[in-house]
Amino acid sequence: MTKLLDTHQHLVYPDVAGYGWTDGIPALANKSFSLDDYKSLTTGKDVQGTLFMETRVDDPDYKPEARFVADLAKNPESGILGMIASCRPESDDGFSEWLDEGDDLNVLAYRRVLHIMDDDLSTTGTFRCNVRKIGSRGKVFDLCFAARQLPVAIELAKACNNTRMVLN
Repeated sequence: MTKLLDTHQHLVYPDVAGYGWTDGIPALANKSFSLDDYKSLTTGKDVQGTLFMETRVDDPDYKPEARFVADLAKNPESGILGMIASCRPESDDGFSEWLDEGDDLNVLAYRRVLHIMDDDLSTTGTFRCNVRKIGSRGKVFDLCFAARQLPVAIELAKACNNTRMVLN
């Protein structure tokens, strides 16, 4: 039987973080999707492990979300092998410290959801410098762009050629 690794596991814990993007979606608004929910849906499916993918929490909550999931992952029964955590490379305020903390949280990669942001965000010097910091630490940056933004994504990749990137 094929052993599976879920590389894009989302969990939603409204008691831990805000998910404003769900407000207009009645099936999701103020509802959780916990690790137990995930496990009940994947039992018997031969999922051997997961990589948690940040769930586009509200800006003030991206660090608490990562810390919470890191605590879940401490239990080997969770199946969480690592995470792709959210970051805000557009700001130097605490960015390097967040990368430092990420090492303790088993962060393998970072992501900034950009398909909902102004295209110019990823073109700033600060953004690109911070994405290069991710690469200098041996971490990956998840390019979360819409198809229409591919030229912007390509320019970011060229400007940060020391950083491995995954197109999402």
